Amino acid sequence: MKALFRMKFTMPLILLIALPFVVQAQDARLQLGNLDHLAGKANETVDVNVDERLMKVAAKLLSDKDGDEREVKKVVEGLKGIYVKSFEFDSEGQYTAADVETIRTQLRGPGWTRLVNVMSKKDGNCEVYLLFNGDQ
Repeated sequence: MKALFRMKFTMPLILLIALPFVVQAQDARLQLGNLDHLAGKANETVDVNVDERLMKVAAKLLSDKDGDEREVKKVVEGLKGIYVKSFEFDSEGQYTAADVETIRTQLRGPGWTRLVNVMSKKDGNCEVYLLFNGDQ
C-alpha cells in the first residue's frame, strides 16, 4: 500500500498499493496517523491518496479500443488504491526510528512485499511495497 516518505535525512518513501481481493474481513490499509505530527516539522510534505473509487473513475477514462490503454485499464481496474506520504526535512533529528518502525511493523504482515529499497545518505531512503493476495 504504502504508506510513504521521501526525506532528506533518512525518512523513507513508502508507496502503498493495495490490490483487489485483499482480506475482505479486515481493512488492509496501513494506519499512518502516527506520522501526522511530522508535517509541522517538514519543509515539504506530499500526501497522495488515490482510493478505489478514484481508481474506477480513472479506469473509465481509458479506451477499450486502444490496445495499450486497454492493458493499462486492466491494471488500474485491479488496484484498490495508491497511497504516498513524503516528508522532507531541513535538518536531521526531526523524526525518530520509532516513527518509521510503526509503519514497517505493519508492512511485515501477510501479503506485503517490498519491491524497492533505495538508501541514500544525501537524499534519504525510498521503499516501495505492494500488498498481494495470492498472485493478485
